[in-house]
Amino acid sequence: MKRGFLAFLTLLPVVVWAQTPVIPGVNFKSKLLLASPQNNIARNQNGVAITIDTNHDGALEVNEVAAVYQLDVNNINSPIATKISFA
Repeated sequence: MKRGFLAFLTLLPVVVWAQTPVIPGVNFKSKLLLASPQNNIARNQNGVAITIDTNHDGALEVNEVAAVYQLDVNNINSPIATKISFA
């Protein structure tokens, strides 16, 4: 029993470690990191504007991205250097 519990405690940090999804494009990731209730970039399933990077560490984790239901990454007012393109 002790051996099984020790194995569980040893592997727990590996299982609990936050996973970081791969976000293609620097400008796209930057836009996602800007999401907040004030700019309506991301919304949850109830239509409420949300912050994606909830722990403010500059990285997007699977549990943070999972809360997003709708994205608005409009490029109209963005400078040319920060335009999002998937070419």
